[in-house]
Amino acid sequence: MEHNVGVGAIVGLVLASSIYVWNNEKFSRVQKTILLIFFIFPPAQWVGILVVLAYNSYKVNNSTEKITERKVEQVKINLDNSISSLKDLKDKGILTDEEYKTKVKKIDAEKTEQNLKKSLEYKQLKSLFDSGILTKEEFENKVKLIKTVSIKKTEDIISEVYDFKVTLINNEILTILGIPEKTNNILGCIVKTTSGSISNNIFISDKYLYEVQNKKIVNFYKPQIIQLKDGKRCITYRKFSHLTKGDFIFYDNNLCLPNGQYPITVFEKIIVKENRLQ
Repeated sequence: MEHNVGVGAIVGLVLASSIYVWNNEKFSRVQKTILLIFFIFPPAQWVGILVVLAYNSYKVNNSTEKITERKVEQVKINLDNSISSLKDLKDKGILTDEEYKTKVKKIDAEKTEQNLKKSLEYKQLKSLFDSGILTKEEFENKVKLIKTVSIKKTEDIISEVYDFKVTLINNEILTILGIPEKTNNILGCIVKTTSGSISNNIFISDKYLYEVQNKKIVNFYKPQIIQLKDGKRCITYRKFSHLTKGDFIFYDNNLCLPNGQYPITVFEKIIVKENRLQ
């Protein structure tokens, strides 16, 4: 009897893992086929699932596109920090208004260049150039055309800005300063609080978690509830619809999770360090 129960449990687990593989978009068609064949030897299938998930995650996070995106994003953050430093020097009288405007104009040009490299049109042209379909001259001419269109769009944007107040979960008010009225883009905007303290690098409202560095918003995340395998509910603050490295996570009462590993399902787990996914 006990033997039959054990066999039944194994069959149930194999069926569950096979359904998980079949419905999971993280696996390619070839990977799904191989993993499903392994159902005849369950341990091989289960180990294979973990290995393939780790491989796919590594491949995605270390792709040329992802590496380039991270570099471009870091450059943008550095440029924003440079503008903040320039403003501070201008306010202290170390830089003249003319010097400040000249430096900022140069940084804005560099930011435009970085935004261009992140655009879909640039990536499409770069792919055609790398594959030999476009010559170097054709590629450069098309990039210049994209720049011209981008500059025109930028000039069409109304430069008026407004401030926006957000009530945080601790009832403090976070004010986001200088949001462009045309784009409503809060990234790079300076923030202040009613208490005047911005020593923390995260601020949480009922709709978003705002990540702040050097008094400026560098990212914002949307909340979504998940349940751990032990039944405890958590709030994840995600940059995208799916969980990614760097997302924030707390218990559903916004208390911190201790550093460690937390199973979500039989086959999935998350690693948490300082309330962020690793």
